[in-house]
Amino acid sequence: GNADDMSFFEAHLPQELDRTQIISQESFLETPGLVAPFLYDAVVALGLGACNLTMSSEKNEYFTGEELYSTFLNTSFVGASGSIIINPSTGTRNPQSALFAMTNAVEDADASVAGVSVQFKEADSEIYNSGKWESRSPFIFNDGTSDIPSDL
Repeated sequence: GNADDMSFFEAHLPQELDRTQIISQESFLETPGLVAPFLYDAVVALGLGACNLTMSSEKNEYFTGEELYSTFLNTSFVGASGSIIINPSTGTRNPQSALFAMTNAVEDADASVAGVSVQFKEADSEIYNSGKWESRSPFIFNDGTSDIPSDL
């Protein structure tokens, strides 16, 4: 991040917060983890629900949790993790709008040292996108094959 962005961020942190625990760590500006886009979208969904509620309500300032939840159920938008569609009967994200991956931990032959250590890397074997599964690579089981064990 640039200095202006960091100054803006620091100016909006609560005064009683120990800033060094947040912005001094080298990892602060690194790529966020896999969960971050989903957390971001959850916060945005509630924020959009609140905005929609205050725009359509006579009480422009205050609302109840029930009112927010009811408005949230009808919220949809394109977020950081894809198209966000909420199932109004469950309050969960419609799986048709989510991206899922079946990730396999496989040996990384280039990083492993024979007889000394084994390193692993992630390999997506299946991706669920737009309501359908797509095969990427065979899923390797602990016996080193892609044969499904009989006890599964």
